[in-house]
Amino acid sequence: MAQNQKELKEQLEVELKELRFTGQDSVLRRTHPQTWRDRLLILWNKELELPLLPLGMTAALLLTLVAVGRMDARDGNTMAVQDRRELVEVAGNIYWKEDYEKAVGLR
Repeated sequence: MAQNQKELKEQLEVELKELRFTGQDSVLRRTHPQTWRDRLLILWNKELELPLLPLGMTAALLLTLVAVGRMDARDGNTMAVQDRRELVEVAGNIYWKEDYEKAVGLR
């Protein structure tokens, strides 16, 4: 078995004799950064995997909450205005007080 491994190793060396690895400096710089620039490049080259379904559902939920909040705020303002208005009964009819005063010319 040792003889077989030696033969395979020799055959591999013969086949790879023509090949030379020239990117050794680049690989070492990426695997063992020494300067702040090399460290920054490592951070910059990180791959992010973002799951689309949870992100999409979260965005839809936030948009819905914002829309409902705006509708509630708008309804709250109109209710506050209506709470301050008074109803007046004149000749069997009911009017908003400010509308009646405008129509009659009291204001």
